[in-house]
Amino acid sequence: MDPTKIEKELGWKPKYNFYTGIIQTIKWNLENKVWLDHAESGEYTKWMELYYILREEFINIIMSSNMERESKYDYRSLWIWEYWIRSRN
Repeated sequence: MDPTKIEKELGWKPKYNFYTGIIQTIKWNLENKVWLDHAESGEYTKWMELYYILREEFINIIMSSNMERESKYDYRSLWIWEYWIRSRN
C-alpha cells in the first residue's frame, strides 16, 4: 500500500509501515482470540445490525422533532444517541 496521496493531500502519515502494521495486526488477533471468536460467531454482526437499525430509528425521531431541525446532525445528537442506545440495552 502506498500512502503517498493521502500524505500529500491531507498531511497524514501512517504510524507504521505496511509490514509492521500486518505483524501488529496478526499479533493482536492472536492475543484477542476470544473477541475474534465472538465477532466471527455472528453475534457481533447481529449486534451491529441492531445498533444501526436503532440508530436509524433515533435519527428519524430527531429529524421529525424540533430538537435538531436546523443542524439536523451534530455532536449533540450523537451524544444523545449514545445515551439513548445504552439505555435500551
